[in-house]
Amino acid sequence: MGDASYVAERLIEAFNKPLSVEDRSLFVTLDIGISVYPNDDLEPEILLSKASSVADLLVDNKDNGFQFYSSAANQ
Repeated sequence: MGDASYVAERLIEAFNKPLSVEDRSLFVTLDIGISVYPNDDLEPEILLSKASSVADLLVDNKDNGFQFYSSAANQ
C-alpha cells in the first residue's frame, strides 16, 4: 500500500500547481480512490468500482486527496 500512497501523493502534488493557459491560471483538483488486490477483491471490475466509490466520497465531502477503500468508508 505504500507504493500506491506514494504515487497518489506525487500526483496530487503535481495537480496542486496551477496550469497556465492563455495568460490564465487554472487550478485542477484531484481525488483518488484506491482499492487493493487481492484484499478488496479479485475481479478488476469490482476493484475499479470500489476505487471509484471512494473517489466519489472524496468529491462529495470536498476532500481533495486520496483514500483507500474500506467497507466502513463505503457505508
